[in-house]
Amino acid sequence: SADGEDLDPLKCQLQQTLTGKKFLLVLDDVWNANEEWWEQLLLPFYHGSPGSKIIVTTRDRHIALVVKSDHQHHLKQLAESDCWNLFVKHAFRGRNVFEYPNLESTGKKVVDKCGGSPLAVKTLGNLLQRKFSQGEWFKILETDMWHVSKGDDEINPMNWSSFGWQKVC
Repeated sequence: SADGEDLDPLKCQLQQTLTGKKFLLVLDDVWNANEEWWEQLLLPFYHGSPGSKIIVTTRDRHIALVVKSDHQHHLKQLAESDCWNLFVKHAFRGRNVFEYPNLESTGKKVVDKCGGSPLAVKTLGNLLQRKFSQGEWFKILETDMWHVSKGDDEINPMNWSSFGWQKVC
């Protein structure tokens, strides 16, 4: 159901399993900022032993407030040269970037649009892997995925790059 009642048995089982036990839970790349949703999600974890930890990674500082984190560590964006090196590693997979001078300029523009995000750089590098036509790279540069709004907290906009080139059934 919409209010999460169908998860009640699972939450009870999780609470029973964790009661009195020390645990470490890592929730990576979180986008949901709904406070009520978090309150319900975290209820079973309050029964763990002292010293239990939940680590949440996110690119949205507001989420750190919503989950009431004790400590926040703000990571800086990757440097432009590091982004380019990461992109080359994934897009060219061992090939020499200098063999494709027509792609270097477009590739650097793609990397620049990633805003220092290693996930974005790696994802797009993998997407362009073994595609050595200027047209394919230019499609990525000009696609609408760069303008996806963050209206849906459930979906990471960077993941749209994985679906944007799929055929519609």
